Amino acid sequence: MKLQLILALLSTTVLSALASDVSNNNKEGSIDRKEVYGGGAPNPLLPPGGGGNTNIITWNNEHYKFNGQCDLVMMKDDLFADALGLQVHIRTKMVDYWSYIKSVAIKIGKDTLEIEGSADAKDDQEHYWINYDYQGDLDTFAGFPVTHMVSPTHEREYMIDLNDDAAIVVQVYKQFVRVKFIGDEAVFGSSVGLLGNYKTGKALARDGATSVDDLTTLGDEWQVLPYERRIFREASRPQFPELCIKPKDPRGQRRLHLAKSAISYAQAELACFTVMSDPLSIKDCVNDILANQDLDIVGAY
Repeated sequence: MKLQLILALLSTTVLSALASDVSNNNKEGSIDRKEVYGGGAPNPLLPPGGGGNTNIITWNNEHYKFNGQCDLVMMKDDLFADALGLQVHIRTKMVDYWSYIKSVAIKIGKDTLEIEGSADAKDDQEHYWINYDYQGDLDTFAGFPVTHMVSPTHEREYMIDLNDDAAIVVQVYKQFVRVKFIGDEAVFGSSVGLLGNYKTGKALARDGATSVDDLTTLGDEWQVLPYERRIFREASRPQFPELCIKPKDPRGQRRLHLAKSAISYAQAELACFTVMSDPLSIKDCVNDILANQDLDIVGAY
């Protein structure tokens, strides 16, 4: 499993070079992907979790986007590890009409790990706090082994090994944070939150019974509430009862942004197709590249 995770971190420099070979005049659907790459990248599906421009992947492999700024319950499982308990909160940040995951806080038992990215191109530091200690000893977390890797291309990866081929993986690319959950029902079977209910696959409200048909509203349902206790080191606006900050006229802003785009859809699609083959993940990746105007954003996947 570790080898697969390492292989997933491809060089963003190489990806940029590949994508730059595609003309800006290419239109959507003009690339013969199978001819160029022999069928696409080897990993068909990204694990459940979230990253990029707050693209969420549920346990059922449904993809949805949350555009807003607030603290959210990505996942919680009170029965995790013989009732040791697991909470994973994400903090999103608005940029124009979209948002991204700025940081993640993970609590297992009494231990807390917070990880965030940095938009500073000269920043080569790892930004994490274990039990609120900046860059503290991270060989283990809550009794589970931790491996962390650093690359010269603004990439970081932290893997909490939960044993039995299960893990929580946090990947950081520049300011973007991605969280992945690898494991079966024995590990995450009682979890709820943004990823839905593990056992049923349904997106449920906090009452555990009401189905949420419009996944784009699921984030509002799972904003961190006061009784859940903040596990981030510091509070950041908004905190409930102030609701998540939403973009004004996101469709209009998106149209204006894309009209000025220096990167074509074909360029973005080619870069994304190099690292993944799942159509839903490719769509997420393409939208993120066009929003950020950065082909290297594939590093966030």
